[in-house]
Amino acid sequence: MGGPSNDPEIEALRERQMMNMLATLMLSRGVPTLLDGEEFRCSQDRNNNAYCQDNVISWYDGSLRSQHQEIYDFISGMVSFRHRQMFLCTEEFYTSDDVIWFDAAGKIPDWSAPQWQLGCYLHPLDFAPDELGILCNAEDNVLEFKFPGRSANGWPQVVNTARSGKLDDAVLESSTVYLSPFPVVVLERISWK
Repeated sequence: MGGPSNDPEIEALRERQMMNMLATLMLSRGVPTLLDGEEFRCSQDRNNNAYCQDNVISWYDGSLRSQHQEIYDFISGMVSFRHRQMFLCTEEFYTSDDVIWFDAAGKIPDWSAPQWQLGCYLHPLDFAPDELGILCNAEDNVLEFKFPGRSANGWPQVVNTARSGKLDDAVLESSTVYLSPFPVVVLERISWK
């Protein structure tokens, strides 16, 4: 899928996958790092060693921001979301008490086999009872995801990269979530202290 393309389907998939990668970066613990320009698809022509280039490979194309405003808005929203989730900003690794992993059937994943769907609850004990549910579908078909041990009913869906990366507050009304192809979906449960 590398290289320039005018195919709208390829470009849509690239945008979605970029939002997926940016979402996983912003949902990781520690300090996320982006190269300046990545928020609007400045890829250095796919050259990861452009520090010594003083040519079009390392120069910024100012039109890319307006051309890829959706990615820019998405990463801006994810940065704001991250700031509201204090447990994402700590530098300690998660413990087995902080995260629960599950597959699409709501069961413990088989880590010895490839995983095309994966979900987790993040519920660091220092921040209980606040929680995030993160769901990923790496297949090109719609997937039914079951929540293990609790209901997704009433959890606001705050990120869905399948909806053009919009950060929204659609509330789920079921314990089953249907994921379109290739999204990252984040659900949030906040206790009002």
